[in-house]
Amino acid sequence: MKETTFISQNEAKWARFEQLYANNKSHPGELSDLYFDLTNDLSYSQTFYHRRTVRAYLNQLAQAVFTTVHNTRRPSAGGVFHFWFKRLPMEIYQTRANIQLALISFLLYAAIGVLAAHFIPHFVEAILGEGYVVQTMENIKRGNPLGIYDSSSQFDMFVMIASNNLKVAFIMFSAGYFMTLGTHYFLFANGVMIGAFQYLFYSQGLLETSFLGIWMHGAFEVSAIVIAAGAGITAGKGWMFPSSYSRFEAFQLATKRAVKIMVSLVPFILLAAFIESYVTHHYDVLPAWSKWVLILGSFGIILFFYFLFPLFASQKFEPIPEAIVRPKRVGHTKLNVYKIRTAAELITDAFSLYRSGFADLGKVMFGIFLPCGLVLISAQALIYGGPEGLDANLAWYDYVLNMFGISKESPPQLILYGCWTLLFSLVFAAVGHSLLKQIGSNDGKSQMSFIIKKTPWFWLGSIGLWVFLLIPWQSLIFTVFLFPCVTYQGPLLGLDKRGFGVKLNLTANYFFVNWKPMFGAMVVLVVFLFILLQPIAGILSFTFTPGEVIMPDLLDHMAQNVQNIASGLGKNPDFYAALARKFVYLLVLLFLIPYLGFLFLLNYYNILEIRELTSLKQALELFGNRNKAREGEVK
Repeated sequence: MKETTFISQNEAKWARFEQLYANNKSHPGELSDLYFDLTNDLSYSQTFYHRRTVRAYLNQLAQAVFTTVHNTRRPSAGGVFHFWFKRLPMEIYQTRANIQLALISFLLYAAIGVLAAHFIPHFVEAILGEGYVVQTMENIKRGNPLGIYDSSSQFDMFVMIASNNLKVAFIMFSAGYFMTLGTHYFLFANGVMIGAFQYLFYSQGLLETSFLGIWMHGAFEVSAIVIAAGAGITAGKGWMFPSSYSRFEAFQLATKRAVKIMVSLVPFILLAAFIESYVTHHYDVLPAWSKWVLILGSFGIILFFYFLFPLFASQKFEPIPEAIVRPKRVGHTKLNVYKIRTAAELITDAFSLYRSGFADLGKVMFGIFLPCGLVLISAQALIYGGPEGLDANLAWYDYVLNMFGISKESPPQLILYGCWTLLFSLVFAAVGHSLLKQIGSNDGKSQMSFIIKKTPWFWLGSIGLWVFLLIPWQSLIFTVFLFPCVTYQGPLLGLDKRGFGVKLNLTANYFFVNWKPMFGAMVVLVVFLFILLQPIAGILSFTFTPGEVIMPDLLDHMAQNVQNIASGLGKNPDFYAALARKFVYLLVLLFLIPYLGFLFLLNYYNILEIRELTSLKQALELFGNRNKAREGEVK
């Protein structure tokens, strides 16, 4: 059936459904019948018109009804019971593998802490802090090994402990969005710390005393941290491995599931803080049997609520459907690069190309860029910093300049910077090959042969960009508006097939073409990166005085831990903390540079379309040759 016939036969019925749905208190029987017909029409349109507007229109109507039924029902008196004893256990069951992974990882990290404390001198001091260890040893000599819990009032301890544990659980969860690496880092830090802590008391013959004192509250506290890590892994894996969902849909579902698990942890975290403040505070007068009952009972509650009951619920209750109505997937369509794009279109189309081509770029980014970047970071640190020459109190921009070798003016530093520019040009060439492959315009060359041939041209064409990056950051406010003008020359020299003299002439003629959309896209990208990266390595993390961080981020905490470990091992803490920071910056570049490459390439094609009307010329060449059997397809 033709689409126009399908619409004409049913549009009156659809209009009647919209009218009745808007006034849903009347004609419920007719509305129900029309909804049944609507879903049948939707199925038909998904089969025969899945790329047409009618399919989207019918899906929107059906989705509105679905959302109303499932999301706007009045909460019943048993809503809380339903959440805690049906919905939540089913969600936990769906994430059981991630929680188990977090538990196994934590136990492994704790074992590492025990072994390191046993074999490495002063490791305990490096992890727990020398002041804490000294105070604990003094308490042991006085016969009160856990006397640190007597150091403040019970209510003050409760408020401090509860807020700190809630913060730790939230960080453990939110760090999962960084490919779950952030969650594993904090899980590692906490696991090693607990292992070292228990070994400290074991070395003094007080393992049982410390176990009975610490794990009265630690059963709930540590369990909550591990389960929060499982929620973080769930959130991170949601957008990393979307399965049959789109990446955004998978991100939504994983976040909702993880947030519900985090909500369930709040009572246990508060209960752990209460026990630590009001019970552990009097550990020395409690009989041993009461401590064992409290510890085993606490672990039993966690085991039942997060492992046994979800298993029981999965066998008793039907799976709860996801509250997302997804349209039928359509096939991948080639992106038309010859198009005049706005700033928003530049950003979204560059991301679409980046998402489609990143798997193809993986061999270059992880096989060439990452190893070479590590070599450059290590060479720069050893040659120009040395184990005694790096300062851990630098601002973030000083670290970046130091990393690229442009913080000094000696020729070897410029050679280092030149190596970085060659590495970036190699990535741009790989991005160019990926784009040509995605739009079906590849000249048949393999990826490596294309990269070898084109990298020098991308490097030569990007000289303006390399010079721009040498401008002191304090002067950027006066020169930043020129940045869009130095982004298209690399793609022009790398991809244009005309003669070198022609390309040089075009470089001058295109200088301010498409300046406004590209500048707008760069502003939006900078703001987005500022918001995204601030929690882990943001630009607001800086110092006014040595050792005083105004707004610390996750990277500051990581660097502090590296400093503590290096200091305990007798190594220069600033040197290794600086290396750790630069490694994180390298990981950011690993994912950022390819996206910039796609953005620069689309800007180049924008300019070609504006000046040379490439798409119009192609349309004129195809005029009269269109296949009428395919004229209904969406282009």
